[in-house]
Amino acid sequence: MWWTLPATGRLRWGISVSRSGEFQTSTVTGTRCVVAMPDGTSAAKVRATQALGAEVELAGASLAEAQQHAEQLAATQGLRLVSPAGEPALIAGVGTLYRELFAATPQLDAVVVPVGSGTGAAAACVVAEALAPSTEVIAVQSAAAPAAHDSWRAGALLTRTNLTAVEGVATGRGFALPQRILRRRLAEFLLVTDDQIAVARRLLATHAHTLAEGAGAVALAAVLDHDRFAGKRVAVVCTGGNAAPHELADLADTTPPDRPATRQRQEPSRAVDGRHGSARGEVLHPVGLVGTRRPPTAGLARGMEATWPSYCC
Repeated sequence: MWWTLPATGRLRWGISVSRSGEFQTSTVTGTRCVVAMPDGTSAAKVRATQALGAEVELAGASLAEAQQHAEQLAATQGLRLVSPAGEPALIAGVGTLYRELFAATPQLDAVVVPVGSGTGAAAACVVAEALAPSTEVIAVQSAAAPAAHDSWRAGALLTRTNLTAVEGVATGRGFALPQRILRRRLAEFLLVTDDQIAVARRLLATHAHTLAEGAGAVALAAVLDHDRFAGKRVAVVCTGGNAAPHELADLADTTPPDRPATRQRQEPSRAVDGRHGSARGEVLHPVGLVGTRRPPTAGLARGMEATWPSYCC
C-alpha cells in the first residue's frame, strides 16, 4: 500500500488497526507512522508495532474508539488517515499471500480465512477469482463478535456487540469495501466460539509447531467443527503470530483434555514444502492433521487433505 501513495501522501500516517504488519515500511523509509490501538491491546503487540518503527497511541476500549482517536490525530496533526479496511491498496497487499498460496498449492477445494474487518477474506476472493476460480473462499469469525458475518448475511453494514477475547478479530461493525467484495465472491461465512478457537490454537502448537495468537487459529477452528470440509483439499490460513504472554502460558498447560474413544488407524502422511514452510498430510477421523499423534478433538472425516502455509504475521 505504501508505495502506491503519491509522494505527498508518504509524509505522515495515522491508522487505527491493532495489527503491526501494515506499518513495516515506516522502518524502511524513516516515515512517521502513528498507530491508534484500544487500551486493552496486549503489551506484546504494542512492542511489536513499536519495533517496526511506529508510534503507538492507546485510546478507548474498542477499535471504534481508537478509530475516533486516530481521526482526531489526523485532523490536528495533519496526518494521512489510513482506514483499517477501506484502502484498496491494503487489500491488494494482503492479496500477495493468496497469490503465493495458489501458486504453491493449485487445485484447492477451499481456502478458509479468519475475519476481523474482512480485508483478508476480500483479498482471498479477489485473487481466487483470477487464479483459482474453482476454489471456494470461506470466511470465519468469532461468534462473540459477528459484525462482519451478520453484515454479509444481511447484505447491509451492521454493528454488533464485541465480546470476543480474541484481539485480532475483535471488530464491532461491518466495513463497506470488504463487504462489497465478499458479497460478490465469498462462498460461505462461518462462526466459531472462543473456546473452539482455543482448541485450535493448541492443535497448531502441538501438531503444526506454530505459536499462533487467537486470530491465527480461527480458520482451523472452523475446519475442525464443520463436516463440509470432509474429503476436500483445504488451505487453512493462519494470520496472527503476536501471541500475548498469557496465550503462550495457556499453551504450556500440559493438563490432558478429554479425548475421543481410541481406535486403530493409519498414521497420517507428511510432506514439507521447503520454500513456503508448509506441511501437508492426510487427515483422518479423529483428526490426525500433520503430526503423528491424535490431537484431542474430532471433527474431520477420513480422506481430507490439509495444507498449512506458514503465513503468520
